[in-house]
Amino acid sequence: MWWQTWTAIETPAKRRKLGFQRAKSGQQRAPWERPFVTAWGVDWRSRLEKCPTFCEWMHGYRGFAGSLCKEWGLPAVEETRPFGGDVLVKVSLPTSIHDPPLLRPTSKETCWDVGGPRLWIQTDNQQVARAFAGQSALQGDFLRPPCIRIAHMLQHLLALGFRPRRDIAEFIEWDPREYNGVADHAANCALDVATAWELGETSEIEMSSNPRIRLCVDGARRGNGQASGGMAVLAHAADGSKTYVQRGGVVFGCLDSAFSAEVLAMEWALESLIKYFVAK
Repeated sequence: MWWQTWTAIETPAKRRKLGFQRAKSGQQRAPWERPFVTAWGVDWRSRLEKCPTFCEWMHGYRGFAGSLCKEWGLPAVEETRPFGGDVLVKVSLPTSIHDPPLLRPTSKETCWDVGGPRLWIQTDNQQVARAFAGQSALQGDFLRPPCIRIAHMLQHLLALGFRPRRDIAEFIEWDPREYNGVADHAANCALDVATAWELGETSEIEMSSNPRIRLCVDGARRGNGQASGGMAVLAHAADGSKTYVQRGGVVFGCLDSAFSAEVLAMEWALESLIKYFVAK
């Protein structure tokens, strides 16, 4: 917006008169220049002169906004460009590890078959659910190794005595994103703090009690390619109540797709779940 205003004033004389240009090089004249000086120094206009178009000017926005946010202690800013269109800017507010969102109720919470430990693995990615239900083929070989490891871990959970939530269901079930917000929150916490984290939140669950375990899993990938995984383990009681057993997040680094983050998140979450019960 500032760039468009500045370039609409034809001559330097008019810009100086309106307060849009300094009288002498290297001097800050107007108060509105302070953010530019803070981010790029008093000679910040040299950057502007190298940007003949608005698009080129906006290419420097991320570094400019990042410097200001760091200097002023503000939340980080993320830039996206959907479908090759105009630049959109969104603010990424830091999430609190100790403040997970409320889980939206779903009818599946009350639909458990009896007879031994039950496990419900929840994802909001339909492609992941369909792939491990044998309903779709995996495209490409890059994710084949983690998918094979996931299949082996599901087999291991069967050996431990776990069965799907219902006898007619798969271990991994799809639900809309609004029913999986706690895993999405955990993944974003990992990206915000830039490190893996884990919280145990209740007393231990014994296999002998025939638990009803719900594993919420989600992968996250931001515009800069940084990706993470989040998970939450809940124990459901016969009376319909539920308690958190464990929550956590992990950072994967830079990935080329959101689906890669979803698959790696599933592998990491299952490995964490197996370690929890095998350690007993």
